[in-house]
Amino acid sequence: REFFERREIEAMGTRQPRVARDHRRHAAPGPLRHHASQPFEALFTEARRKAGDDERRDPLRATRAAAEYLRGAYSSLGSWPLAITSYNHGIGGVRAKVNKSGTNDLASIIEDPRERYFGFASTNFYPEFLAALEIFNEHETYFPEIPVQAPLRVYTVAMKGSVSASSAAKQLGVPVDALKEANYALLEPVWKGAARIPAGYQLREPVEYQSRSVDPALADGIA
Repeated sequence: REFFERREIEAMGTRQPRVARDHRRHAAPGPLRHHASQPFEALFTEARRKAGDDERRDPLRATRAAAEYLRGAYSSLGSWPLAITSYNHGIGGVRAKVNKSGTNDLASIIEDPRERYFGFASTNFYPEFLAALEIFNEHETYFPEIPVQAPLRVYTVAMKGSVSASSAAKQLGVPVDALKEANYALLEPVWKGAARIPAGYQLREPVEYQSRSVDPALADGIA
């Protein structure tokens, strides 16, 4: 939230990256998961994908990239409904629809009885976001039986060299499952032992394990 506030992005816009990120995290494998990653792949050039990790899946990096994108989209298009729709349709694509329709009111564009300006996904993108926002803000009303999870508090260890997940867990004194929960950018081959955590990777570790000793051969230190 502080990152967004420093960039003058309204609180409503801060929810969009979380909605997209949570969908990617919990989506079914295959086409659904691929589609859910596409906005990050197409828009956020700072996110790199390597053999062992995919920075689009990193909550902090992805959210910061989303903040920068949304700030630019809002500045260009002049409204949050249009900016958030551009998350799916692109700034240029949304601007073209605005120019063609003669209005910058998204509801009027979507509900125009004379012409369908967007396809199914972009037509429903902002309404779906509003629905997700409503549930987020009123989760106790919609899902009273589901407790809200406490934020995962982590600190980082910079990997001096590439290392297997099992070796990192052993040397840091952290269960592999705890590392996996804190490092969603690391792909499944890393956790299965088919790939290594790359050198320079900022490995996140839950703070409850911070008192454990760190092998100096493994990491430069704690940030």
